Amino acid sequence: MTINKLYLFKTILTIWLCLFLKFSKSQNLNFYLTSDSIKYDTTVNSSFYASGNIQNLSTADTLTIDVIRLINDIEPYWATSICTDVCYYTFIDSTVLILLPGQTQQFKNWFRFFAHNTDTAHTKILFSNRNDVNNYFLQNFYGIDSTSLIMSANE
Repeated sequence: MTINKLYLFKTILTIWLCLFLKFSKSQNLNFYLTSDSIKYDTTVNSSFYASGNIQNLSTADTLTIDVIRLINDIEPYWATSICTDVCYYTFIDSTVLILLPGQTQQFKNWFRFFAHNTDTAHTKILFSNRNDVNNYFLQNFYGIDSTSLIMSANE
């Protein structure tokens, strides 16, 4: 009778452990900057970007990542766009990215301005693991038009 109880205990423990591992969520999404998050530019009609990498740290799970521009605080004559595997039009604020196990995808936040108006653009991007609501990253990006400042300094 003791052997049967031990066998039953081991069986229940094994089933519990398998279910725990199957349904527990690990933090597989990672994001890190590959450039400064603050970018300066001095040329009218130019574009510049800040960049980072979106990473799937899992060796087994494919991740579905929502990339959402939460804040797009820009002045007139400015535009911003998000780029993952492709660059999107300036009016597109979100995309979905599929990352295979171990895959890394470059992300770029582009800034463009069309007139001299010394100012700052600010975007906030959310990178969220659709399979685990607790696994997300928020990143602020700033683009600064310092053309007028530099021109004034040279006069």
